Amino acid sequence: LKLFYDRDFKSADSFVNYWKRYWWIENVFVKQRDSNGKAVKDDEGKEVLIKDENGKPLLNPEIAWFSAGKPYGGEAYGYANLGSSILKKFYERHKSKPKPEIYEKPFRKLEFRGHLLRGVWDRIDITEKGRFITDYKTDKKSPEENTFLIHRHPQFTIYSLANRLIFGEEEKNILFYHLRTGRLFKTRRSEKDYDYLSKLLNKAQGIIERKDYTPFYGVHCNTCKFREGACTRISISTGAKLQEMVQEGKAQNPEEWFDWSEER
Repeated sequence: LKLFYDRDFKSADSFVNYWKRYWWIENVFVKQRDSNGKAVKDDEGKEVLIKDENGKPLLNPEIAWFSAGKPYGGEAYGYANLGSSILKKFYERHKSKPKPEIYEKPFRKLEFRGHLLRGVWDRIDITEKGRFITDYKTDKKSPEENTFLIHRHPQFTIYSLANRLIFGEEEKNILFYHLRTGRLFKTRRSEKDYDYLSKLLNKAQGIIERKDYTPFYGVHCNTCKFREGACTRISISTGAKLQEMVQEGKAQNPEEWFDWSEER
């Protein structure tokens, strides 16, 4: 999505096809490497792939989501098609619109109540209606089904905080851009959210200093690198906390936001 603004792609197909080749090479195929581990490139500057006796590129054996015995993996094609769909929608939506004021820009060493924060803004748009901070998400589910994620997630709080500290200006809204559907959802932050963030950071610092890495069991355990060692194998359920938020009226359905050029 950064390249979308860095290069002038003439069509949705050229944009999608550029990504497709990159995606397959980076995630699926095995590259030829030199003695220093760097990818070997041909005379045209393209990375050289290792091929089998039939001339087909070898697949990376470490890719867990390949189906055994299926050339190029049926699931791999599913992900490739998903990425293509996301990029095509993005191209068609944004090609005729102005470039964001900021995109893929990092901020570092942001001091906040004894802690140093860092992060990367996906995009910031400045319109006559105000400043909009947008974060791209490829989640399978939209935030309609997880209100806690959008209204209390510390990531969005840090974006808001960084914007106000660095630019000295309050944002109009923070937008959760659900790329799979192209829908946007808005949320806001206040001083109460910054207080909540401060408590989280203090708690996280204490956990790190004590090396008390208590897990939240779930589907992410399948890909966790800390299952052995740091994981203390103590289960914690967050269901009750979320239910309490619903009962107290703090969790509500997010309001959909339609576009940077129209306010609803």
